[in-house]
Amino acid sequence: YLVMDIIVHWGVLRHVRKDVQANPAILGIAIVLDLVVLGAFLWIKAQTDLAILWIAFGGIGAVFGFEHFYLRKRRPSNSPAGHEM
Repeated sequence: YLVMDIIVHWGVLRHVRKDVQANPAILGIAIVLDLVVLGAFLWIKAQTDLAILWIAFGGIGAVFGFEHFYLRKRRPSNSPAGHEM
């Protein structure tokens, strides 16, 4: 969830910040706080159960890989990245 939250905040910051009148300082603080909490969780889990971290990283990698594959197949070759059909 924290990884997804960071990605959503980053997307808002980069792509729709002006459209939704988002405060970049608030988005930046939210990203930093998410990273701090995620880092604490990773540190604790690394000390108690390292295997779950490898499983989580593999799952996140698989999701990104499948999403990349899916979007590459769905996008027409003459359409720029980020634009829907």
